[in-house]
Amino acid sequence: MTDADLARRAIDDATGSATGRRRFKVEGLDCQNEVRQLKAAVGPIAGGDQMLAFDTKAGLMEVTLTQNSPADEAIIAAVARTGMRVVSHIGPQTELLFEIDGLDCQNEVRQLEAAVGPLVGGDDKLSFDTKQGTMRVSSQDFVTVDEIVKVVSATGVRARLRGGTSTSEVVKEAPLTFRVRGLDCQNEVRQLKTAVGPLVGGNDKLTFDTKTGTMWVAAQSQSSALAILNAVATTGMSAELVAEKSTASEQATAPFSAEAVCNTCSGDLIDDQALTATVLISPGQAVFKVHGMDCGDEVAALKRE
Repeated sequence: MTDADLARRAIDDATGSATGRRRFKVEGLDCQNEVRQLKAAVGPIAGGDQMLAFDTKAGLMEVTLTQNSPADEAIIAAVARTGMRVVSHIGPQTELLFEIDGLDCQNEVRQLEAAVGPLVGGDDKLSFDTKQGTMRVSSQDFVTVDEIVKVVSATGVRARLRGGTSTSEVVKEAPLTFRVRGLDCQNEVRQLKTAVGPLVGGNDKLTFDTKTGTMWVAAQSQSSALAILNAVATTGMSAELVAEKSTASEQATAPFSAEAVCNTCSGDLIDDQALTATVLISPGQAVFKVHGMDCGDEVAALKRE
């Protein structure tokens, strides 16, 4: 039994209210120094260090869930603040169903059993439908979707989780919509452009609405949603990917050709476009363009002067 198994059993004994577990693959987690950092960052929001288990050989952190557990985005943000980052994760699902391109006979079944079986705990965890081209993975020890997809691709076929996408898949056809906690002013817009822009191919891929705390990422093929969540977390903010159903209606009106929209900061200017109503200028008055005035705080300071 591994150290992670022992820690997990101890958690089960200590927490009768546990509702499941969520496992995170953490880039950079390979020794007890990182374990201590993660305990300090994630422990307080997860309900204490006793809710965490680690496998430094595999780079895995497991969080025991309760009814009061934080959202995945909060955990991802906490990990990012340590300088490490979550590269994949999966919740406590009872089974996973994959669509397998190229799965149409028993030859592929045998290849997939040999490749995926050891990863998920044995061939008995797998079942196949060659007519539908699907592979079902029954309840197992929370191997991530991305790990399964990677192993399947090594056999020469491609796997896709039915009902969703793996975190390693990039968005190539449609924009992404994120709700960003803390995005309410152009200061945050600049931070997000610095952190996310280079990741997705430039600031022209980003559009913001500070009134609703929304960031849109236009169609791109450089970065996954999880990578974007990690990048946002490095700014001290946290993001949540809007569900596909909500995203579809919002994507239709997402202003990708427009500059960021700020509806909370009085008197803000982006380039030469005012974000508030045009102010009528009376004879004898002067208008000044103030560099650095991008938020209500600066407006208030100038009023005092």
